[in-house]
Amino acid sequence: MTKNLKHTPAIKIKNNKQRTILTFNQIPIWQGVQKKPGSQKALPLTLIENKNDYIRQLANKKRRRSIQKNYKKKNYKFISPPPGSSKWGNSLALRNFKFLKNTLKNGNNKKFLEIGAGTDWLAKKITKHYKPLKYTIVEPVKIKTSKDIEFINDFFPSKKILKKEYDVVLCFSVLEHVPCPKSFLSAIRKILNPNGSLILTVPDCQAQFETGDLNVLEHEHLNYFTKQSFKKVLLQNNLKIHKIKRENDLLFLKTKQYLNFSYEKKHQIIAKRSSLLKKSFKAFKRLLENKIEIVKIAAQKNVPIYFYGATSGLNIFFSLTKFCSNSEIKIFDSDKSKKGFFIPFSSSPICQLKKPKNINQSLNIISALSFQKQILKKLKIKNKKSIIFLNGQKK
Repeated sequence: MTKNLKHTPAIKIKNNKQRTILTFNQIPIWQGVQKKPGSQKALPLTLIENKNDYIRQLANKKRRRSIQKNYKKKNYKFISPPPGSSKWGNSLALRNFKFLKNTLKNGNNKKFLEIGAGTDWLAKKITKHYKPLKYTIVEPVKIKTSKDIEFINDFFPSKKILKKEYDVVLCFSVLEHVPCPKSFLSAIRKILNPNGSLILTVPDCQAQFETGDLNVLEHEHLNYFTKQSFKKVLLQNNLKIHKIKRENDLLFLKTKQYLNFSYEKKHQIIAKRSSLLKKSFKAFKRLLENKIEIVKIAAQKNVPIYFYGATSGLNIFFSLTKFCSNSEIKIFDSDKSKKGFFIPFSSSPICQLKKPKNINQSLNIISALSFQKQILKKLKIKNKKSIIFLNGQKK
């Protein structure tokens, strides 16, 4: 049976006409799965949303420096598997490569810069496909690269490239980590050919906040964008969107510089909108009040409880609700490299994603919400009534 299923208030909100502040008392620092179960260090997480602006993490200088130092450590653990580390990590990078191929028809004899690559796996695929004049990686984590790829072990903007110019700049899942996205984009523009392309991805957090998806919360993420708020950030840096795509709560964008961009146009940007953090507070409260009760009742009846997705959000759920796993709980994940490992706040080893034989007699909870379509397809479930989602949606 389960123990300690009750929980104490873990979230609070302050708001006025100008801004909203949302605080979680304790959120575990996610560093991926582990060989053995055991809780990780947890810290408060505070988010601030100024009127008609993107959401930021309210982190002091000491916290930001600590995060930056962590990136340079030899044993740094990526919050998502980098390409080359697993098939799942490769599949995530292949989405970037596919978007690049569809938006950049000719990359031959051009100078490429990739910021925050993690590994050179994607760089190898790009250089093989396009035959660029030069390919440079700027990355704080020291990595081995092939001879035809220039590697600069530094944070961007690095002094080593300030006087250079590039035709294509790639920036995949980086801007959510930087202290000031506006100055970061400004630095990119200074080294980007006037007719060059900036191709990037950022998480689209709107649906996650609106539904109360705990996977949105990461200590490493200093910024939280929506399609609208990120469009504003781009326009403030004289960047226009040429192509945009949304997949699995991720925005893929190809942007170019405005060559003639008036000051007035900058301020005709985004219509007024209601606070996203206010909506998220209600959704997170519903999650913590309702879903834990559903799990509690199933555990008391000895109903098998299956979670689909060994994610940071599931780890947060277990930590906030003080839910202790029992023998009836199983966690499934499509990333084969996670098999046999543990998320820190669970004693149940991760299993390969497959359709359980007794799926109709169990409580089935999708925790990897950004990939719910793929999970439902894998489980061959057409009737969503047999599935619940680990968020605070009303239905």
